[in-house]
Amino acid sequence: MIGDIMREIKFRVRKGNKILGYEKLTLQGWMFRLVSIDIWSYGTFVTENNLERDQYTGLKDKYEGDLLLEKSEHYEDEVWEIFWNKEEVRFDVRDKNGHPYSFRLVCDDPESHGWWQDFPVIGNIHSDPKPLETQ
Repeated sequence: MIGDIMREIKFRVRKGNKILGYEKLTLQGWMFRLVSIDIWSYGTFVTENNLERDQYTGLKDKYEGDLLLEKSEHYEDEVWEIFWNKEEVRFDVRDKNGHPYSFRLVCDDPESHGWWQDFPVIGNIHSDPKPLETQ
């Protein structure tokens, strides 16, 4: 029963702007893998004060802090930042001015869920904040 209701909780682990690897919590416990090796091992990265973790959103290859590009034929292209909305307890996106967009990044509506899925990741706020600043 527990296996049916628990999902993996995944994180991208980085030191400054360098991505070191990934961690996930499974029913069997914590596991990790390095960026360069696609093999999961039990345990976590050594806890250091300067390691940071970005939580996985549930959308393919999209993590907290990632920058998404929305291309439009009719409007200026928009860059969105994925962030954890503490008040709403969910992932959302915000524009270049920091204004949150009142739409759930991960939601029950399959049509709108696919809309965000199609936006490519063009960077993240840790390694390249310029795309967000220059829009």
